[in-house]
Amino acid sequence: MVAQMTGVIERINQNLGKAIAAASAQGRKLRGHAVVAQRKLVELHATMDKLIPQIRHWLRSGLVASGKIINLHIPQVYSIVRGKVGKTVEFSLSWGITRLRGGFVLATMAGTKTEFVDASYALRAVEDLAALFGKDRLIRERAMVEGSIGTSKCPKYGFNRPAARSAAMMGVCGQRAVLGLNLTKLLRGVAGKKGIALAV
Repeated sequence: MVAQMTGVIERINQNLGKAIAAASAQGRKLRGHAVVAQRKLVELHATMDKLIPQIRHWLRSGLVASGKIINLHIPQVYSIVRGKVGKTVEFSLSWGITRLRGGFVLATMAGTKTEFVDASYALRAVEDLAALFGKDRLIRERAMVEGSIGTSKCPKYGFNRPAARSAAMMGVCGQRAVLGLNLTKLLRGVAGKKGIALAV
């Protein structure tokens, strides 16, 4: 049944490709929602071109293909093994988090699954901070970084499970969450120095 369904989907995707090519050949100028719809169709067609062979690989071998597409709308998403109780695997994009003095954080979204591992990201973070500040004083505060990550995932900041439909928008949502965290930290610090009670 899965094989038959895959064949049907493959034929639909082939016809979609022909329709997209024909529409592009006409050279019609699209506006507004039509532009968004056409771009989405092109993206879905390209994603299905990669996903269908992966499904056929699974049907033949019983094994999941390397780089398996998990999300049709955000094909860049991949599985991340966490090994946590109740959450052994997460499906997302990797982030590198750097904690600065005062509890402020910088966040960088990885371009690929293997781009950020702890050792390589630590070196990159040092280089980035040296370029940003001209000098850098390193302190190992892994537990504090984990705390900052946990705080950014709370509903107030929304770092966890963002309402995004693209990898680019996931990056925007992540940076927005970190910005909210940093602004809250800044306001509390200023208020504390002036003896103002602040509830944020």
